[in-house]
Amino acid sequence: MDAAGRFYATLQIYSLMPFILLFGNFLVWGVYMWLSAACNPSIGGNRFLFKRLVNRASISIGICIWLIYPSITGFLLQSTNCFGSLSTEGPEDEIVYRLRIAPDVVCSDSKYVMHLLVFVIPGLILYNFVIPFLAIRKMNKYGRAMYVSGYKPESEQSVKDR
Repeated sequence: MDAAGRFYATLQIYSLMPFILLFGNFLVWGVYMWLSAACNPSIGGNRFLFKRLVNRASISIGICIWLIYPSITGFLLQSTNCFGSLSTEGPEDEIVYRLRIAPDVVCSDSKYVMHLLVFVIPGLILYNFVIPFLAIRKMNKYGRAMYVSGYKPESEQSVKDR
């Protein structure tokens, strides 16, 4: 695989990373919950286990995304940084814009523009706006319950607080 092909493959993996992590987290926690329910028949498959699965997976995905956020955002931003270079392919020298992190990729190429529109821009929007918005929304929604459950013993909490 040439340098441009490696760049496009890396770009696709970095852009799809939240979904890969989400699937992996649900798979790991789902297997754990299923095994714990299978080993303890009194728990059974109730709604509480599903809520616990979603909570654990969302916490895990949040931690994973927080840890890899700088590298993914940096790579996606570097994927938009082009520089001008002289092309010696024709009889006259002309300026061709190339990608700084992968000089084999020409920025005016249709494949690059397609990857820019399909992976880079949605990835930047997802990482910089959607995921922080959803995290803040979840913290606002469950903030009171998290605050109360951290300071009161479970016997003193009301059902709403739990």
